Amino acid sequence: MSPQIEPSAPPRVLAAVKDLFLRSKIKAVAQAAAVEVEICSEVSGLLARLPEQPAVLLVNLEELPAAALPALSAGLSAGHRVIGFLSHVEVELAQAARAAGCVVMARSQFFARLPEILTGRFPAGATASP
Repeated sequence: MSPQIEPSAPPRVLAAVKDLFLRSKIKAVAQAAAVEVEICSEVSGLLARLPEQPAVLLVNLEELPAAALPALSAGLSAGHRVIGFLSHVEVELAQAARAAGCVVMARSQFFARLPEILTGRFPAGATASP
């Protein structure tokens, strides 16, 4: 009889999304994956939660002031990630987010891979581009 392997606990996930439609999509995927996601609609609320060190920080880059990007990445310890999503036409914003240390994904790619992201199966070294 082989030992039973305990599945790893899903990462603690914090999201910065104002758009109600996108928030509901994230909540629906999280519920289906049995993962709790806390969603902040304001940058101030998000920055206040960084000391809690969420394993994954999801950000709608189109709603976030560019000046907040470096603070988000700097506020997380090694091994914790900021994953941002945006429209595929937002090339300059994508470049700025990458420079700040974010994994950047086109919105469609983000939602297609959201179950992997929420359950910790999104590869640590993964990069994406819109």
